[in-house]
Amino acid sequence: MNVWEYEDKFFEIAKKMGFEIEICKAGKFKGERQLDFGNKKLHAGHIRKLYQIVKDKGPKISDRDLEKVAPGRPCAVPYFNMINKKVFSGKNLTQ
Repeated sequence: MNVWEYEDKFFEIAKKMGFEIEICKAGKFKGERQLDFGNKKLHAGHIRKLYQIVKDKGPKISDRDLEKVAPGRPCAVPYFNMINKKVFSGKNLTQ
């Protein structure tokens, strides 16, 4: 799975799990997808950056890992890990 396949799969599973997917309305990632966790959001750029961490460390990330990529979103870690677990169930991460 490459970074683009990962991003697509991540958003696809998040949507199936009932998370709201929006389109960024401003900033560097305007027009790209973002995942709404209620009070914080992760946009496609965050997901692509997290791909490399996941590729190196495995599917479960820590608060510190997320803080490096998306500061101020510690509440997103459990949701990210829950979605990510489904992304990688039975998958091999290679590029």
